[in-house]
Amino acid sequence: MEGLILFLNTSKKNNFGSLSKLSLPVLKGQSKYQWSDIIQSILAVYMCGGDCIEDLHIHLKCHFTNNPFVDIPSPDTV
Repeated sequence: MEGLILFLNTSKKNNFGSLSKLSLPVLKGQSKYQWSDIIQSILAVYMCGGDCIEDLHIHLKCHFTNNPFVDIPSPDTV
């Protein structure tokens, strides 16, 4: 988990969110999430030993509910 927190801190410091906005298509206006949230959620699953995207809600959501660095979307959104 410490490696993931280091990754999230580094991506926040290096302004990963604005880079993803420049490189990826524009999300719909009603979207609650940014590209950075979606990409970081996918990486979080695999960096924490998960096997599939559904592990976001099953195993990781409880650890990231108050995390200021990433907003975990549902597996359907990802």
